[in-house]
Amino acid sequence: MRRIRCNRHTSMTVICLLAAVLLVGVAGCNGLGDKDVPADDAIVIPTYEELAASQNGRVGKITSYWARGTFEVKWREADGSTRTEIGDGHLVFKPPNRIALTLSKLGEEFLWAGCDDERFWLFLGGDDSIGYVGRNENVSHPAADLLPLPVHPLDLLELLGLFALPDASNPADRLPPTPEVVLGHPGRFGLRYNWDQHERPYRFASFNPDTLLPDWVGFYVPGREPRRLSASLTQYASMSIVGLNPGEYPKVPEWVEINDDDHRGWIRLSLRDPSDRTGSGREINNRLFDYKTVKRKMRPGTVVVLDARCPVPAVPLGESP
Repeated sequence: MRRIRCNRHTSMTVICLLAAVLLVGVAGCNGLGDKDVPADDAIVIPTYEELAASQNGRVGKITSYWARGTFEVKWREADGSTRTEIGDGHLVFKPPNRIALTLSKLGEEFLWAGCDDERFWLFLGGDDSIGYVGRNENVSHPAADLLPLPVHPLDLLELLGLFALPDASNPADRLPPTPEVVLGHPGRFGLRYNWDQHERPYRFASFNPDTLLPDWVGFYVPGREPRRLSASLTQYASMSIVGLNPGEYPKVPEWVEINDDDHRGWIRLSLRDPSDRTGSGREINNRLFDYKTVKRKMRPGTVVVLDARCPVPAVPLGESP
């Protein structure tokens, strides 16, 4: 680690900028090298390898996740009006692509968003119950319609700060330029990394310098209607995992606020009791990530195939969705 003296700011975080272009014009630290700053007020900056080891070690322990919570979801309807739903629910996932986010009203699931390795879906209950389905590979296809939610289920894990950083020593993972920790805004430090723009959207995140836990994540989503998504992550707590000692439990955020910066929508998650088991102590059932099982449970009046005009849609032409 390198120790740099800088005026400490109350909201100081370590920034992981995963696109070099996002660092253009970022100001330097006012007080860098200032001999009047006390030595014990110096900031310890991790190397890229140290930050990646911390992040990847934490994320690597999470092979399944279950938490209950209170959720608020706001999105824009096709006619331009906005809709907001609030209720209790569950967030359940098995990385990388099996995810379920549910919201209940009066004890019944009203909203169910999810995905598996091939497809994603959203079901909305009520008098005009409706479902949406599409293939994961068609999310950014210009012929595909957009999911009404402000955040796609496939993006949830990254917005929860549960992403792996590339291994700088592995040629298969490494992309130019060499990752390095750089000085950013006053009291903030950055990790610069240039992701392949043709394969991945721009990604960036900030990390707390004391815990090396991400406290802010954002990225650009390409497609017919490009979007900018960001998430604030706070109130970290230990996630209990069978087979690990309490001191080995990974930390996960219990308050997550996700914003679609272009479409004025959001998802706010107040999570509790995170674990790799359900509230009753059972293993997570894979049927939670099965499209047909979820559809039977939600009983939508109609299902919209979002990628019906794509070369390989989620539901072949002529078949019932």
